[in-house]
Formats: sequence, C-alpha cells, structure tokens
Amino acid sequence: MKIRSATLGLFLVSLVITISFLTGCGQNKSADTSAPPDNNAVSEGSSPINGAALTPAEAQETIGEQTTKVIEAIRDQDWKAIAAFVHPETGVRFSPYAHIDTAKDVVLKPDQLEKQFKDPAKLTWGTHDGSGEPIMLSFAQYAEKFIYPHDYAQAETTGYNQVIGKGNTLDNSREPGIYADAIMVEYHFNGFDPKVDGMDWGSLRLFYQQREGVWYLTGVVHDQWTI
Repeated sequence: MKIRSATLGLFLVSLVITISFLTGCGQNKSADTSAPPDNNAVSEGSSPINGAALTPAEAQETIGEQTTKVIEAIRDQDWKAIAAFVHPETGVRFSPYAHIDTAKDVVLKPDQLEKQFKDPAKLTWGTHDGSGEPIMLSFAQYAEKFIYPHDYAQAETTGYNQVIGKGNTLDNSREPGIYADAIMVEYHFNGFDPKVDGMDWGSLRLFYQQREGVWYLTGVVHDQWTI
C-alpha cells in the first residue's frame, strides 16, 4: 500500500508539473503571436496639410510667427538664418515675376544660400518684362532688385492666402506641381509715386509647404506691374 501511495503521489506531482508547463507554453505562444506595434502607422491627424485651403486667419495662425522671422532675415540679408527655414532637399525657388517657370527659375539649397549671396558670379534668373532680355545678376544684385527692393518687413498690407497685387502677368502659382498646397504670404505696397496712380506697386510673395510635419520656405516670388 505504501508503494502504491508513493507511486500515486509521484504521478500526481508529475501531472501537476505537466499541466503547469503546458499552460505556460500556451500563454507564451499567445503573447508571441500578438501583432507588433506599427511604428510606421500614420494617424488620421498627421496627414500633410493643404496650406492653400486654409482661411487667411488660419494661415496667419499657422505661419505668422515663422514668416515674420523670414522677412526680417531677408531684410537683414541674413541668408544663413533663412537657410534654417528652407527644406534641405528641395530648396527654395526664386521667381522674378508672378509666372513661375519650374524649368528655368533658380533653385538654391540651404547650404548654397549664404555662399551664393557672397559670390559675385552672375546667374540667369529669367527674362526681363517687356524687353525679354535675360536677367543676368549676381544673387546679391537679384535680391536688391527682385526680392527686397522695398522694405517689405514694414509693408502697407500683408495677406495670408490672399493675392493683393494683380498685374498683366499670368499668376500660375496655384497650379499643380508648383505651390498648389502652399501657404502664401504676400507683402504689398500700393505704390510710391502719386503721379503714376499705383502703377508702381510692388509685392513679395513667400510660399511655405509642409514636409514631414514642418512648414518650409519653398518659393520667393517678386511681382509688380508689368507690360
């Protein structure tokens, strides 16, 4: 009887150990087969924002502080500071008039801006309105004539996603592949000489596009009355 009792006891102990082992394996298996976290998943609220669809008030709230820093840096000719607001890969495009030429307009990357501004070498920036002659200027000369010919940091009017100055040149900035999804900030002067009845108006438009959740300066467009 003692032998049978001992044998039975050993059997029960073995049974308990076996059941515990199988239960543990089942739990581990369940944990191992659970779906891993998707680190690349994009939440509904993280999709790129169509800046052009924002109201003027929304656009100002989104980019107002940043564009103030940019326009003041342009005023101060601080292209090193401006470079921090430009996308490192796509760069920023410079257009001498409202019609953007994606094939010919000059595009500079952040690490080129300060160096190019100090370089006296002339680049072709487009063609002059009226004459059709090439705009052959150094970056510093171009900036003086086609970026900051007026004190736009103290502009009479600033518009967010609102075109203020309108001339004869076709404005294609909102076409697909250009700045269709950008926030546009326009710094505008109505004119300077009363004798010409506003035909000497001037505008500087800055375009900001969102890349990976960050708004970058991607376009600098000069506009004025054209023939």
